[in-house]
Amino acid sequence: MTMVTNPLTIGFWLWLAYQTGALVLGQPLAQPTPTGVAAPTWLAEFGWPTVMGMGLFAVGGSAGGYLSVKMIWRLRVWLRRRARR
Repeated sequence: MTMVTNPLTIGFWLWLAYQTGALVLGQPLAQPTPTGVAAPTWLAEFGWPTVMGMGLFAVGGSAGGYLSVKMIWRLRVWLRRRARR
């Protein structure tokens, strides 16, 4: 199923990562480059903001997931203790 859904969603996530990374780095949003531009030029323009955005998503998602699991676990333990009393 991953092979079916990833091609449908990767464009959105890359776009969102670029937008987030450009905002954090304070770079203006790049205009679409004309065809025939060399790959290093394209990567220099879009690469770092996208890498920054994906890094922020990774750190934020992992921290959010960790905190969510901790809070749900504590709530579950609290409810069980309350029910036992």
